[in-house]
Amino acid sequence: MPTTYKMSCSRSALFVLLSSLLSGCVFTRVSDDAFAREVNNLHVTGMSLHAAVMEMNRQGYRCSADSARLTKVALDANNARFFKQLECSKQSMEAFCPQIRNVVLNADPDSDKVIRVGKNITQRGYF
Repeated sequence: MPTTYKMSCSRSALFVLLSSLLSGCVFTRVSDDAFAREVNNLHVTGMSLHAAVMEMNRQGYRCSADSARLTKVALDANNARFFKQLECSKQSMEAFCPQIRNVVLNADPDSDKVIRVGKNITQRGYF
């Protein structure tokens, strides 16, 4: 009788493990704090946009300096400015609902230097 109970528990544990693996939304998540540290450690502020893109690609993000567009960005409630803006993204390895981490590079259109870096996470970016 005790062996049947152990086998039943083992099967239940195996079922729960396989179910969570198939859901694909658990194991490779990055927290907001960890992502903020990752973005801060990129150290792309002050670089030329081209050099920043090369660094972002080296760190596993996908982006191209040719995709940059001129966008009006609000600096605070009463102040807005035009920046050359480029979004770089990195996707987790989950199959069903991957987490997509985006880093937005804001560069001065005249000097082409990165002035501000923004970030956001899309938790369930389906395909």
